[in-house]
Order: sequence, then C-alpha cells, then structure tokens
Amino acid sequence: MIDDPLPEDWHDLQTGVARILREIGLTVEENKLVATPRGSVALDVYGVGMGSVDQISYIVECKNWSNA
Repeated sequence: MIDDPLPEDWHDLQTGVARILREIGLTVEENKLVATPRGSVALDVYGVGMGSVDQISYIVECKNWSNA
C-alpha cells in the first residue's frame, strides 16, 4: 500500500494524496475552487508539475467506496 496506515475516511485519503504529490515535487492545492461554464467546482486535490515543460496538471477526487 502506498500509505500506511490506511486512510480511515476520504479526508485522510485527500491529505495523504496531497502529501504524496508534494513529495514527488508537485505544487499542490487541496479543496481548490475552479470556475467552469456550469458554475464553480471544488477539486479535492489539484497538483501542478511546475518543472515540467507543459506544467502538467493533476486532478484527484477522493471518494470513500467502503459503503454501497
């Protein structure tokens, strides 16, 4: 497993994902609001590779799938 101990809920997962992205050198924002044509959207984790040629962006939505 990438993260030990396992996250207990989506918020722990979000924090862990943000930490991992920071550790690999990305600039990271949690709960980033983004304007879209249909209104604002909150992204759980938004990372940008500032050192990459195209400044690649990564969007991660953290969900708890332990419930039906």
